Amino acid sequence: MKVKLISGKSYSINRHLLRETRLICGLTQYELAIKAGYSERVIRKAEREGRASGATIETLAETLSEHGASVGVEAFIQNPLMVTQRFMLLFEQHHHRVLEHCGDLFTNDFVFICHGPKGSPVAGEFYGVDGFQVWLNGFFQIFTRATDHQLNPELFPGEDSVVVRYEEVVTAAGLKSPPIWVNLHFKFSGCQIEKLCDEYDTYTGDDFLRKVLAAEAERSV
Repeated sequence: MKVKLISGKSYSINRHLLRETRLICGLTQYELAIKAGYSERVIRKAEREGRASGATIETLAETLSEHGASVGVEAFIQNPLMVTQRFMLLFEQHHHRVLEHCGDLFTNDFVFICHGPKGSPVAGEFYGVDGFQVWLNGFFQIFTRATDHQLNPELFPGEDSVVVRYEEVVTAAGLKSPPIWVNLHFKFSGCQIEKLCDEYDTYTGDDFLRKVLAAEAERSV
C-alpha cells in the first residue's frame, strides 16, 4: 500500500518503532540526523513526542531503508486508517504469526471478540495480545488460507473506528470452502487498537466447519 504524505503536515508516528529501527540500523540520533539532513533535535523530538512532518517521515524512512531497514512510511504513521491497513497487510502475509510483526498496534487492555454460534471452536472473547494469539493459533490449526485467493479488503473509516470487509477462502481436511464474507470492526483508543470484533457469514462458515469435522471424524474411524 503506497502512502503519500503532505510535506508540511504534522503526523502522529510510532515513536517506538522509529527508535527501534534506528537502533537496528546501528545509528545514534545524531548519526541519523546527519545522514537525513536534519538537526539532532528533530530526531530527538520525533522519538520523544511521536510527531513529525510528512517530509521528515519520508526522509527518515528513506534514510533508514538505505541502512538495511525494511519498513516504509506506512509503518511509521499512526492513525486508525493506516494502522488498520498495516494490520491487514501483515495479517494476509503472516497469518497466525501476524502479532510478531505488529504487537505494538494494540492497547494493553485489548479485547478480541469472534462472533459465532454457541459451541463453535472459533467463537468467544479473548483478552490481550496473548489471548488474540491463542485464537489465531486455534483458527489456523483448523484452517489454511487458500493459496489462490487474495483478501482484497475494503476499508470504511469512522471517527475512532474502521470496518474492514473482505472474503475469506480456506481449506481443511482436503476440502475448500466457498467464499465467506468477513467484517472486522476495529475500535481505537488514540492510535492503538482497543477492540476488534470478527463478524462473519456464520451460515456458510459453520456449514463448512461441520463438513470439516465430519471428514476428520471419518478419517479417524
